[in-house]
Amino acid sequence: KCTNCGAGEAGTGVNGTCSPCTTGRYREADDQRVTSCRPCEIGQFMGGVGAVNCLDCNPGTFQNLTGSKLCQACAAGRYRTSSMNATACKACPIGFSQNDQGQASCIRCSPGEFNDVAGAIKCKLCLKSTYVSDKGSNSCIDCPIGWSSAGSSTACVACQAGRFSNIVGQDCEECN
Repeated sequence: KCTNCGAGEAGTGVNGTCSPCTTGRYREADDQRVTSCRPCEIGQFMGGVGAVNCLDCNPGTFQNLTGSKLCQACAAGRYRTSSMNATACKACPIGFSQNDQGQASCIRCSPGEFNDVAGAIKCKLCLKSTYVSDKGSNSCIDCPIGWSSAGSSTACVACQAGRFSNIVGQDCEECN
């Protein structure tokens, strides 16, 4: 006598020979025509046995293979939100960075920092006699003539008495 295997099981059903689906595979309850478990689709996973469905990868993770039992964490400099396709992570945009793995977002560069490449793990500091006052900048601005700044500055300051600069972006120097 043949019987239908239950949800999360597969086999012929002959004399009760049904087995639970293995990790990375599933079988729905109403799927009576199929006698084997199906692999989880890309972007999904199943870590347990006897599953009736697979789960979507969480934000900050992805899966680009079928039949997976877990999702992979996005690498540092990359991210994936819940609204993005779960098959890959995206590089952090210019002006942002992310130094942790498995993240759902990137962090804007702070004032005094910038990032001019996609996928940055860390923002770069503005050099001496440059500055940036906004978050998420892709470059620093040169201080005007007669002004300078320390590294990673958010503003320029006028050269002190007895010091000068006569080139844009040049540090103040001692007068002769």
